[in-house]
Amino acid sequence: NKVGAKKDAATKAVKNANFRLGFLYGFNALEYLKQWNADEPFQRLNRAWTNYNLCSAGGKDYDDYVSDVYNRENGLTGDAAVSLAGVLQKSDPVYSAAKAKEKFAAAKTELKAAGLTDADFPVTIDVVGSTSADDQAFEKAALDLLLKDNDIKAVLDLNYIVPTNDDDQTRWTTTASDYDFNFLTGWGPDYADPQTYAGCWSYDGDMLNNSGLDGNAALQEEILAPYQAKFEAAVAITDPAQTVERYKAFAEAEYAAIYTYGLMVPWYGRGGYS
Repeated sequence: NKVGAKKDAATKAVKNANFRLGFLYGFNALEYLKQWNADEPFQRLNRAWTNYNLCSAGGKDYDDYVSDVYNRENGLTGDAAVSLAGVLQKSDPVYSAAKAKEKFAAAKTELKAAGLTDADFPVTIDVVGSTSADDQAFEKAALDLLLKDNDIKAVLDLNYIVPTNDDDQTRWTTTASDYDFNFLTGWGPDYADPQTYAGCWSYDGDMLNNSGLDGNAALQEEILAPYQAKFEAAVAITDPAQTVERYKAFAEAEYAAIYTYGLMVPWYGRGGYS
């Protein structure tokens, strides 16, 4: 839906980690999850990528190791420590209007230093919604901060697209369309080890066809190289006696993928699907 300077600006923006992290913190997942449980939407919330209850070691669920990294990196100890699994946390520990504004402001500064000008802002980002009117209401509620906050709107113009039934499927495939954000990408495990999720975002991983990175080795190197190093360090731990160490290493990689590099916005987990 974008051409020329608008398309170039969007391409540069989505390559910026702080720009992506703005979406992470500005996406109000619990508003979307109310469509399944209005009273306790946190029952389906998952702010890690790996689904809870996939595997455990050392008396802990793997996702608890990811929460440990989150708490350490955010200085959360004692009663302030959180779980990224909504069913345990009973709230969303990630959504933050303040952090979203902070990340978008940082992104604007970085993007201007990299060559964008004031004329390039706000950057237009296409978000493909659902064909269901019921779903659209929850999608817009989840995006409300991004759509309405004046500080964010100075950086971001969110173009919410309602596809027709005819083009609904093609709009979700990177090769057939040009969207920037979608709701319906996810993964279910092939085996009970965190590598089944972590591998999705490695070089030529299974999720790259949904991200514009598939088949583009140079772009994968540009965007994924720091994550790839952490992923490979975890994969290299293969001794069954070191399963705890393996899980801790994957937890470091998973935290970085989400909260350092902003490769994805995890928000849902149920029945193995995340």
